[in-house]
Amino acid sequence: MRSLPVCLPRLKSISATKMTLPNRNSAASLNHCLRPYDPREATDVPTAAILANRTERQIRNWCKQLWIGRRALAGRRWEISTIALQMVLDNDGAALRAYLAGERQHELVASYYRRLGLGHLLREWGSVEVAGDRS
Repeated sequence: MRSLPVCLPRLKSISATKMTLPNRNSAASLNHCLRPYDPREATDVPTAAILANRTERQIRNWCKQLWIGRRALAGRRWEISTIALQMVLDNDGAALRAYLAGERQHELVASYYRRLGLGHLLREWGSVEVAGDRS
């Protein structure tokens, strides 16, 4: 089993249903979840459910409604972005919108990568200079 960031809290209540995202018609152009793909950012549904203290069904619903995960091929298992999951748990709609728009260099998004110990991915992708990051 791969190691996951330990910063994801197990929360009992969140108001993810209040998060506002663009309408579903623009999903194809806006959903940059796990793009570029790196398995160090991804987790599976059972693990995400444990980390979020939610049911697996709720995590799958968030994947469909809030675009926090993706399927590599139709019918395959969901892969959840730990970055996007943490944004939902924090009820940070602004950061999630920036993440889904592919704005990894945006400070709202980069701060989550650093917080979850994945700042090195930003350096590897060359999308942002991360000063003082030791992850």
